[in-house]
Amino acid sequence: MVRLEGKLTIVLQSAHGLKDDDAYAVVMLGRAGKTAKEVMKTDKVDSHNPVWNATDSVFCKGNYDELTILVKEKSLLTSDDHLGTAKIPTTTFAGGTFTGTLSLVDKELKPAGEIKAILSYEAGKVTVFDQLKQKLVDSSDSD
Repeated sequence: MVRLEGKLTIVLQSAHGLKDDDAYAVVMLGRAGKTAKEVMKTDKVDSHNPVWNATDSVFCKGNYDELTILVKEKSLLTSDDHLGTAKIPTTTFAGGTFTGTLSLVDKELKPAGEIKAILSYEAGKVTVFDQLKQKLVDSSDSD
């Protein structure tokens, strides 16, 4: 578990080798024993190899274990289908920046494609102004 207090910038560039199209990604920041909180969601792209180039920033304050990227297929008639998941320990980006291609796995932990991402963490005190200006992910929030 890593103590984060600062700004996390997330860039989801693209995915490759997905089994279905109409894909979008959801980023969750999690902590031990608690439900992960959604911090970012991309638009849907109609492709097995979507290009999102989506960027978002959140202010973090608390102890976190991992960042999870869920890739799903948008479905109009049923609940959205899970295409793949990538998990990144917070230790990977807590010291600065992570840039790379992450393997996605399906619910059976079988390979489900890849996703390219950049995570940039800048430590610093989170002010009330920061909290009002942008999203705050605070591990002291009750679920």
